[in-house]
Amino acid sequence: ARICPRILMKCKKDSDCLAECICEEHGFCG
Repeated sequence: ARICPRILMKCKKDSDCLAECICEEHGFCG
């Protein structure tokens, strides 16, 4: 499993997100 803090963060690309979160299609990290 990826390490991804459960924090709602808007993003445009994966590098906008914390830890191993990825930028999902709805525009938020997950």
